[in-house]
Amino acid sequence: MTRLQVRFTQKRPNNQGYLMGWIRIYISIDNNIIHGIHTSDVYPPYDSFLDFFQDILHNNLPTRCDIYEEGIFTVFIAEEVPNSDLVEFNICVKKDEYTDSDLKCVYSDKFKKQVLVREFITKYRTFLSDEYRPESWEEVGGPMPMSKLEQIEKELTN
Repeated sequence: MTRLQVRFTQKRPNNQGYLMGWIRIYISIDNNIIHGIHTSDVYPPYDSFLDFFQDILHNNLPTRCDIYEEGIFTVFIAEEVPNSDLVEFNICVKKDEYTDSDLKCVYSDKFKKQVLVREFITKYRTFLSDEYRPESWEEVGGPMPMSKLEQIEKELTN
């Protein structure tokens, strides 16, 4: 089975301080980075990011999350796999803000819903607890949506 790994960071490369206004998300499969996302405090994606994973938990599929990286979009798309506890998870990119005419999927695989959601949510929580620097984000991006995160965490433990 494919091993998904997610990492959030505000650290600059080579640990040379912290990024101002940016949080990076790295998605790896079997220890190989397959996609990097640069989230911006000008267009904070974390409300819709958490909604996306909550939709997966509630089986509200298909669902998607568009993350604007100030120039391109990374789009997460989750689709139902009939008669299973799996979800088809797609990572796509596009430049056109208004249509999907240039949408190109760069990764697609099936995961158990709980495994997919738990990996993203657990790593997001770890980042917020261990590395997150609010002074580098919240002046423009506002506070992180903690109540949504806590609700998803509660659902994952039930």
